[in-house]
Amino acid sequence: AVFDFGCGKGASLINFIYHGIKKIGGVEYDNELFLAPEKFVKNNIPIYKRDRQKSINAIVHANFQCEIDNMHRTFIRKKSSIPYTEAHHLIPLSYQDYFEYSLDIEENIVSLCSNCHNEIHYGINACKLIEKPYNERKELLRKKNIEITIDKLLSFYGY
Repeated sequence: AVFDFGCGKGASLINFIYHGIKKIGGVEYDNELFLAPEKFVKNNIPIYKRDRQKSINAIVHANFQCEIDNMHRTFIRKKSSIPYTEAHHLIPLSYQDYFEYSLDIEENIVSLCSNCHNEIHYGINACKLIEKPYNERKELLRKKNIEITIDKLLSFYGY
């Protein structure tokens, strides 16, 4: 969706959201607990309802930088002036059944450059990349009643 707010050709929805968040002072983690989201099955695969705003909030919270290494190169989005990063659920949503509370929360969503995101999914050294955000997030996750060891998390990624 494109909205015209007097910004030339218009601004993307994410640009609008970003500027709205900046006006209210950023995104901070809260203490609210959310039960596991609604699940439905498609082609015998469980799928959990996601809240796109949670991913946007997580990326904004990371200041549009890669949380593996904030020096990693990104690029500016074509339809906005925002650096491009990708939202990644540290504990994959496909493992939601193991947890009573929602994994679709800002504390579990990491902002990554395209390279790190793909390396986590397809790279041989993904376990090294996963450890950094895990160590930075484990206490935040615990506050949301989500407890997981690094060994269990790595097993979700096939290690």
